[in-house]
Amino acid sequence: MRATLAFLAYNNDQSIETFLDKQISEEAKKWHEVLTILLDIVRSLSTLGMPFRGHRENLDGLNCGLFLTVVKLIARYNPTFNAHLNSQSRIKYVSKTITDELISMIALETRKSILDLCKEAKFFTLIADSTTDISHVDQMAILVRYVHIDREKNNVTINESFLSFIDIQQADAAALCSRIVNVLFGDYGLNRNYLCGQGYDGASVMSGARGGLQAKIKDYLGDHLYAPYIHCPAHQINLVLVHAAENRASPTTKCFFAVIQSVYTYFAFSNRRWALLLKKSENHEHLTSLAQESDSIVTKENSQLDDICNFDDLEDCSGIPQEESSSAVENEKELYDVAPSSSRQEYKKPRHVPLRLKALCETRWFARLKAVDAMKENFLNIIECLEDEAHAQRSNGEDVMKARTLLLSMDWVFYLNLLWWQKVLTVMDAVARILQSKSIDLFLVAEIFKVTIQKLQNLRSDDAYFDLIKCAREEWEAMGLEQNDFPVQRERRVPRRDGETLRDVALSPLEKHKLGYFEVLDNMLGEMRERCNGFQEVSELFGFLQPQRLSGLSSVELGKPVELLLKKYSVFSPELLGNLVLFQTYYFEVQKHVKTGSACPTSTVLNYLQFIISSSLEDVLPEMSMLCRIFLTLPIGIASAERSMSTLRRVKNYMRSTMTQKRLSDLALLAIEQATVYNLDLSKLIEAFAKAKARRGSVFL
Repeated sequence: MRATLAFLAYNNDQSIETFLDKQISEEAKKWHEVLTILLDIVRSLSTLGMPFRGHRENLDGLNCGLFLTVVKLIARYNPTFNAHLNSQSRIKYVSKTITDELISMIALETRKSILDLCKEAKFFTLIADSTTDISHVDQMAILVRYVHIDREKNNVTINESFLSFIDIQQADAAALCSRIVNVLFGDYGLNRNYLCGQGYDGASVMSGARGGLQAKIKDYLGDHLYAPYIHCPAHQINLVLVHAAENRASPTTKCFFAVIQSVYTYFAFSNRRWALLLKKSENHEHLTSLAQESDSIVTKENSQLDDICNFDDLEDCSGIPQEESSSAVENEKELYDVAPSSSRQEYKKPRHVPLRLKALCETRWFARLKAVDAMKENFLNIIECLEDEAHAQRSNGEDVMKARTLLLSMDWVFYLNLLWWQKVLTVMDAVARILQSKSIDLFLVAEIFKVTIQKLQNLRSDDAYFDLIKCAREEWEAMGLEQNDFPVQRERRVPRRDGETLRDVALSPLEKHKLGYFEVLDNMLGEMRERCNGFQEVSELFGFLQPQRLSGLSSVELGKPVELLLKKYSVFSPELLGNLVLFQTYYFEVQKHVKTGSACPTSTVLNYLQFIISSSLEDVLPEMSMLCRIFLTLPIGIASAERSMSTLRRVKNYMRSTMTQKRLSDLALLAIEQATVYNLDLSKLIEAFAKAKARRGSVFL
């Protein structure tokens, strides 16, 4: 019978070889479709930071986890995949072991893509920050900053890419240095000769000039390599607020934020009181009448906030053109809600959805603006709720005491402090949000510090202080509250000594408050000026690249900064001076025609490099291109590292606290670098997986 069938098949031009080839082709097509679906499911769940496994590890039961649930969902609508799952074969590739292999494979390819881009960019910067996870393990995030040049699109972008989390067993600088060196230059194969900067926070173990991590890295690199450490500017803004409001502040200033936190705790820890406050906050009739009575006050406050939040002058002083590099300022305002339409619009009309009370953030002080805004908007509602609680029959003695204590604390002076802290925090919050961008450079950071100092200096004046008092009194009266003045304090009598004829003159309550107001601003201004000088070393080295300076320097004047660069960086050659002169002549001549004769073109170093790439001058100006890439690679902040901490909390939560370190790094990488993950070619991953599993004889690819 078989011989007869074979003979008939042969007569119909269907040889056994043709039949086997067709069968193998169909089998390969089926496995390609199955593995594509499985890889896509793993990729999608990983990028979302979702857990895979459930209570049961089989397809037939309930509570089988997200991975198997999505597998069953797709099988309902895909006949090929459904037939694969329901086949008699034991090889389904849906077990937890295979899932871990797929995660590891995708993460390996993602990390390889990032490292390839970093090696192609040549120069890179180390960014690191650490935190403790849910298992009380000290996790350090390792990131690299580099300049990516897309020569097909003639586009230049600055990337800050996450590589992995490493568990820290010893937290001293020497152990950290050894671990980071082994990971970067050993496991990942980066060239230490191209490490051109370090970005950490201000912890002594990281920033110590002699025994910190930055010093250990410099010792490892040697004297012939230059990798400066730059303290994160956003962290410095945060430290300015901490020192001004806590460490060096008066008792009144310290109590101000304590009262805000106490009010939040009083309402948040009681469902009944929280519901009562929400009910009063949703009373639109009261908000509307209040807005009508204080129209003139709101208009004046808008103009004041316009002055505070206006950072548009940064574009002129930093040299960023509107049409090319507006992403460094304007897009960041839109991204981080610093634009006037999002932050100041709240004061132009009453809210339909009132702000809820916010707790104080212990780590990010500029984020306390949300708590201050919510307190100011709900101030009258809070007063009414506290008065109801203080006279309610159902309240016990402890609740009545807390309500009366808070009522005494929330007087007119507290409201005055609320207004001026709102102004200060509005300035600092806008600055901190802009500094979190990876597209700005050190020149813009320095200009931001200067503009911030000027805005704080404007607040430190008698006119600004008395305008604040006037505004507070008008709003206090508009709310129908009494005692809109400083409380009268008993004058302390100091006994006279023998022979004394003059008596000590005590300060009035207004003078004491004014003294505290100026003291906080003086502390902030002093620290801002001091921290602005922290960029002095880098500014002296690269400061000549600022457009307003580079356009006016002669070849002789360029000789000194070029000499300093040749001493610091061994990658430059003496041709750097000639490249600078040639670039200076060609670039600024072109800009004069574009800008209709502008003597001082508005540009940045990023525009320099973009001009070189788009004009195909990289071979003509290799030293200038290298100089721009090194400067743009220097770290601006560690915001990207801190964002990875948020991913860490999502990926490793209390339900997934026992995952291994490798799995944690792989899942975090896939969740953070989503764009790179989705650009991977799944066909290559399937081919690699098929080669690894070819011994089982099930994947014919």
